[in-house]
Amino acid sequence: MEMTGWHNNLKYVWKYILISALHFSAGSLLLLQGQTQIISNDHDLFIFMQSDPDYINNQRERYSRIEGSPYLNKEFVSGSALYNRKKYLNLDMRYNAYKGYFEFRVEDGFKYFDPRITRLDTVWVGDVTFVFVNYLVGNNIKQSYMELVNHGNTKVYLLRRIHLNEAVPAQGYAEAKPATFEKMPENIFVELPGRPATQFKGKSSVKEIFPDHAATLSVYAKKNKLKLRNRSGIVELCIYYDTLDQ
Repeated sequence: MEMTGWHNNLKYVWKYILISALHFSAGSLLLLQGQTQIISNDHDLFIFMQSDPDYINNQRERYSRIEGSPYLNKEFVSGSALYNRKKYLNLDMRYNAYKGYFEFRVEDGFKYFDPRITRLDTVWVGDVTFVFVNYLVGNNIKQSYMELVNHGNTKVYLLRRIHLNEAVPAQGYAEAKPATFEKMPENIFVELPGRPATQFKGKSSVKEIFPDHAATLSVYAKKNKLKLRNRSGIVELCIYYDTLDQ
């Protein structure tokens, strides 16, 4: 089997092992659902949510001056959350893709789950599943909620972000531009068991992510005319990969 840079960097491997020891992998968390205590909107979840009125009011006022929306869906949708092996039901939620946290509607407004303080393992909003994922950027590990689109042994995620373009004042003949929220292109990540997720960028990623079966997968992709920059093509490739060596 061809060895990649990820395998050769012992310092990096120990770094990932440490993070993995502190946080369950997405696959393990999803498997824990059968062992979770099911709770309907229990009070003990509320104490972990952030609800600073000044922060929320300032955020609402600031967003009103920016064109566009920081949310994937501005409307609150019925959902549930897995936290500390407890699954909480009947939560009206939405995802702030600019801030990277979930908001939960309460009678006097909303509260939010800051992942630096309250790391929800898995979140279901409508029919969409989000998982808190460790992922690679160069040799560094970052973390974010991602949409889970393949539930197999080899996970496929979508990283969906919204960027804030700051306001630009008028200069010379150029008119002023208001601040705007802009949806960024979706990035697709693949996660093998015990490893951080890696962005799938096309054909070149096959050898990087699947060095042990790169040739077999490339033949399969070509034979089945898979588009490896397309979500469905990558998911199909990962489903096939999970059948190998079985």
